[in-house]
Amino acid sequence: MTFDLILDLFIHRARGETVFVKQIIATSGLPQTSALRQIDRLEAFELVSRAPYEDDHRMIVLDLTETGWATMRKFLQSITIDAEIADDVVI
Repeated sequence: MTFDLILDLFIHRARGETVFVKQIIATSGLPQTSALRQIDRLEAFELVSRAPYEDDHRMIVLDLTETGWATMRKFLQSITIDAEIADDVVI
């Protein structure tokens, strides 16, 4: 489920959308404590960051770090390349 969470953040960032922690928890389908644990883990690996929302400091914005963004781009490019190679394989 951690991959789902980071992929969701990647898509939101690509669209230029602000994502709140509550929003990610709600869409993850996980219990709140499990989702927060995954966010903590991603933050420990410096793949995501949390910051207060500038318009309302009670809300927390969740975003990919530059490392998280680059890691996801590399991963998605690698599976795209693998898919292209698989298309060339004659069975």
